[in-house]
Amino acid sequence: MTKRTLLIIIALLVVVDIVAAFWYLALRIENSGQSGDIFVRGETETAAQADTVIDSSLPDVFALGSDEAFFVSQEAAGTERGQLLSVKRVTNRWPQSINGSDSLVNIERELVRKAFSRSYGTLAEAVGSFLSEPQFNYGSGLAFSRVPQAANVPDRNRNVRHVLVYPYSTSFQLLVMEIDHYGYSGDGWSKRTAYVVYDRVRQRVIDRDNMLIPGQETALLAVLNKKIAHINQTQHLDLLSASQVPAEVCPKRTGMVFEFQEGDIAPSSKGVIDVFIDYAALKPYLTDAFRTIVNNNGGYWEYKALRPGDVAPAE
Repeated sequence: MTKRTLLIIIALLVVVDIVAAFWYLALRIENSGQSGDIFVRGETETAAQADTVIDSSLPDVFALGSDEAFFVSQEAAGTERGQLLSVKRVTNRWPQSINGSDSLVNIERELVRKAFSRSYGTLAEAVGSFLSEPQFNYGSGLAFSRVPQAANVPDRNRNVRHVLVYPYSTSFQLLVMEIDHYGYSGDGWSKRTAYVVYDRVRQRVIDRDNMLIPGQETALLAVLNKKIAHINQTQHLDLLSASQVPAEVCPKRTGMVFEFQEGDIAPSSKGVIDVFIDYAALKPYLTDAFRTIVNNNGGYWEYKALRPGDVAPAE
């Protein structure tokens, strides 16, 4: 092998190494989400912790569950209505481990609280209590009997309540769980939605006040109503101006969803209304801790949502 050939080979190897290094860095940037930083990020302890989470992340594990109960009134609710059928269902994809950890007391407690409107020791206790109460959306005082399957009762005489709990989105920094409450009282379906946001780095639940600086209601309302006006103009809707900032918010990769419940800014028939605001517009109102989370929140993707009837059979 001549000296010239050897030099050419060495030069080619150097070029290959350089290309490989740039390729690795490009993939690293893409996978860590740092190429899309919403804000300028400084070197912080949280950022270092986030890198550790990225390097050692493990898949989350969820358990799929479904429970239901049927109750029929022991007497007619009236000559026009006949007997009433009361249906209660719980469908969930419940977290068993997050990033390899099964220490989930904080998120479990908040999921149970928002799903069932009161505190219970465990999910099993919450579900058991929920399914043991047959009567809702009706104040007649009728007695109900539990039956093994749905009785042959007309739809207009049915009361249905369905609670769904499932993961909405995941990322290096956050796991967001969605809770949907569906109800049917013979006149149509209703829905309420709530979110539980879990900080993977600190292993704690964060609420709206952890993400948005408290005391900024007036300024935030101005931002929201500007977006609502834009939606009305571009999508030819007739949404009302918001009178208060929604309690339920859902962080996404590039912005935040503000969840307006049925009847808040539109007729109930329009359902739940999501208003999405970019983080750039929310920057003055984000807490410092949440701004850091946003800047390190790569690896974002969304799960397929649960819907009524996905697991439990239809009545």
